[in-house]
Amino acid sequence: MQTKLPGAIELYLEECMAHREMVVCPKLSQVQDKMHALKTLIGLYVQEQQELTEATASLTMLLEEIHQEQRDLHNTCHLHKLRDETTESVQAKLRALEAQLET
Repeated sequence: MQTKLPGAIELYLEECMAHREMVVCPKLSQVQDKMHALKTLIGLYVQEQQELTEATASLTMLLEEIHQEQRDLHNTCHLHKLRDETTESVQAKLRALEAQLET
């Protein structure tokens, strides 16, 4: 029985090697291909995220500039209104003084 055991082991090893070549290696290759594809997709995702982060930063800066322009416009309008009110007040005082001088 000792002679059959090494033969059985050898046959089993050959079957294992055949199984490895026919089943395991192709599946391993498929897994490696899928991993490569996933790495590529992850790389694209990371690049896209970086671009979105940069775009968001740019938009945030533009939004702050717009808000500053709005504040400046509001201040300018307020200053023009004050100038007009001051002008009207000074003119009214001048008219009052002129009226006093005429009498």
